[in-house]
Amino acid sequence: MGLGACSTSGLPGGTDRPVPTATATATTSPSPEETEPAEPAPTLPPKPAAMSEETEEGAIATVRYFIDAVNMAYATNDPSYFEDLATDDCGSCDSIASDLNTAASKSQIFINYNLTLGKIEKAGAVDAKMFGVAAKVHQGAIALHEADGTVVEQVDGESNVLTKFALVFVNESWAVREFVA
Repeated sequence: MGLGACSTSGLPGGTDRPVPTATATATTSPSPEETEPAEPAPTLPPKPAAMSEETEEGAIATVRYFIDAVNMAYATNDPSYFEDLATDDCGSCDSIASDLNTAASKSQIFINYNLTLGKIEKAGAVDAKMFGVAAKVHQGAIALHEADGTVVEQVDGESNVLTKFALVFVNESWAVREFVA
């Protein structure tokens, strides 16, 4: 698994989170009355209504929401945040999902990740069935950590990369078919 700046090999992600550390201490199991309820999973805001409009504004709204969903996916190692926003044949999406699933299976976490969508450079129909959005995508420094805080991989610096998104309008909503930086 590699960390990359907006590449088709995966978009590393996350938010500023404390790095878990392992310490050896004697503990006792809490009784059922002492167990705290699990924190609810983070949620994305509702999808913008424009995503269901077969317009340029709808396609752009979908790209914006997709970026937010990828950020959430990397913050939680859970690709389900963006999977329903993409077509089944989105190879870049599959690559991100694979990276997240691999990290989760190894109890690794992505730290300090945040993609932001910048200026929309171009948006328009590619053909009768596909719409394209080209936009600057900014990514800051990121790192992949073991559960104990050990750095597995790190990318320092920032990037601002022109990324091209191909979208299709299916089932009354836009979906990301592919993206490349």
